[in-house]
Parts: sequence; C-alpha cells; structure tokens
Amino acid sequence: MAEVYRHADAIAASRRGWINVRPEVDPDDQPREPGPIGGIFAFLGPAVPVGTWIPGKNGRHGIEPDSVGLLHPQGQQLAKRLDEMGLARPPGWRAVQDHPRKGLVFRAPPGGDVHALLDWLVSACGTLAAVPLTGRWIAEVRT
Repeated sequence: MAEVYRHADAIAASRRGWINVRPEVDPDDQPREPGPIGGIFAFLGPAVPVGTWIPGKNGRHGIEPDSVGLLHPQGQQLAKRLDEMGLARPPGWRAVQDHPRKGLVFRAPPGGDVHALLDWLVSACGTLAAVPLTGRWIAEVRT
C-alpha cells in the first residue's frame, strides 16, 4: 500500500488524476458477466466492488470537494447500511448519489487524510464483495 500512498500524495498535491482500488478475485471465483439482455435488466452493480478517489479540482472558488465512489453489488440505501455495518463515512462526507447500478458517491472535504480515505475504500470494498477474495488488492492510478 506504500506505493499507492505515494501516488495518492502526488495526486493530492497536484489535484490531478485518480485512483481505483478493487480486491483481487481468484479466476475460478470470478462472477460470470451478464449477457447483453441480462445486463439491461440487472439491478445491482458488480459482484467485485470498485472504489474510486478523485481529488477536487482547484477552481475559481477554491478547491472543490473530493469525489469518493463505490460500485457495489449491495442495492439501494448503501450509505445508511454502511453506518450499520460499522463502516461509517468519515466526518464531513456527504452522499450525493446512492444508486444500485451507478454506485454510491460521496463528496469529501478537500485536504483530508488521503491515506485514511483509501483505507476506508479498501475496507468498504472488502466488506461489500459478493464473491470470495484472495486478500490481495489491485490499484489503478492515473496521474
């Protein structure tokens, strides 16, 4: 995780880029992708959750809030259920989208502890996964 933190620090300083985190799944446990018709009628997100952090841009009125997102298989009202699961959002985070297929999106105050933010995303993704996980994680970084 140290390398991901290093990238996150650089992204936070420049306010450019993003990081996606997702748990690794054994190929034998990978869920089948729905066919073209099944995908249209699917009501839930992916069985393997994906967490995203995008720092807010430095705009005309200062630094905008960061965006923290979760694509997940858990259905509606996840923001409320996360609190009940012991994964309460950090102080100052405001839910702006909570949709079964489009995911859960928070706005987080800029300048927060990005390491803690990424740790929260990893915990949330691990808890929300609908398939067995290997214990390893994949991070996609765009700077």
